Amino acid sequence: MAAMIDAEDMIGLVDEAIHRVLRVVDAKVLVTLLAGGSQALRDRVLGAVANRTAAAIGDDVELRGEVSAEEISIAAAAFAAALREAAAAGDIPGNLAAMTRKGEPP
Repeated sequence: MAAMIDAEDMIGLVDEAIHRVLRVVDAKVLVTLLAGGSQALRDRVLGAVANRTAAAIGDDVELRGEVSAEEISIAAAAFAAALREAAAAGDIPGNLAAMTRKGEPP
């Protein structure tokens, strides 16, 4: 099931899988997770989208600033719920975690 991945797991996903995740996860949730996540996560997600989209998301992350552990926890739960719902509806594959870049762990 898609809930097996968390935001940091997106680092190892292929671009197509990241695009699918971005379609089903609320933008505010994504921005919170990117603001509170690793630089590698931000770089990977922003590198997987078009330049304009990356600039817009990057600006939102910068404007968001620091996030608390509680905010990250709430966003992580929303992220997992969105993936579970999308997988149940057939909007994303249930094996999303298997869509990794060659040679990288999920």
